[in-house]
Amino acid sequence: MGRDKFTVKIDKDLEDIIPPFMENRKKDILELRKAIDDNDFATMKVIGHKLAGNAGSYGFDELGTFGATLEEASINKDHESCKKQTGLIEDYLANVNIVFV
Repeated sequence: MGRDKFTVKIDKDLEDIIPPFMENRKKDILELRKAIDDNDFATMKVIGHKLAGNAGSYGFDELGTFGATLEEASINKDHESCKKQTGLIEDYLANVNIVFV
C-alpha cells in the first residue's frame, strides 16, 4: 500500500511488553487471512473486537480504529470490507514506527 510510516509514541515503561504485543498482531494477520479465505466472520469479529479493545491501551489508536471497523464489517458479513481492513491492519503493522518516550 506504500503508505508512509505511522509514528506512535509510547511510554518507555511499556517497552518490554510491546515486542510480544506486536508478535501477537502478526499472528492475528495469519488468522485473518485464513478467516477471509474461509469466510469465517466469527474469527474476524473476535480479532477486530480484540484490536478495538486493547490496541489503544498500548498507544496504537489507529490500529484500534481498524479493529473496530473490521469488527463492524464482520458483523455485517461484508467480506470485501473485512478484506480491506485486514490489508490496512497489515500495512499498519508493516510500517509502524514506534518511539519510546
